[in-house]
Amino acid sequence: LPESSALIHLYLQELLLLAARGAANYQVQTSDPSLYHEIHSLRLLMLANCEQDWSAEKMCQLLQLGKSQFYRLYREYFHTTPKEELIQARLQLAVYHMTNRSITIQEAAYQAGFANINHFHRLFKKRYGCTPMQYRS
Repeated sequence: LPESSALIHLYLQELLLLAARGAANYQVQTSDPSLYHEIHSLRLLMLANCEQDWSAEKMCQLLQLGKSQFYRLYREYFHTTPKEELIQARLQLAVYHMTNRSITIQEAAYQAGFANINHFHRLFKKRYGCTPMQYRS
């Protein structure tokens, strides 16, 4: 099933993120576990569909939370921001698309959810230390 393999991939990605942060024994301490699970489910949905539009307003509306409360809880639970995770997921997806040499780097960036190619190039160079063309070579 494609959905279950995507979910397994997302859980593995989350585990690697936690391990990279030195949080192998990390446990969420929250007074409202249902809220954590709702935000976590939305996070997984966002990462699985990172090429789509994920504005803060959209996520707040889906969770029925205020913007400041959403950002505070997201940072508390995951030690990052939704924007940072979305950018990282899109960069990873762009790298994956770039392995297909039949599509251009610009197409790979657009398929990963980047609307501005110059923004993509800046973020890519900052994250990987080289341009997308250099990386592909």
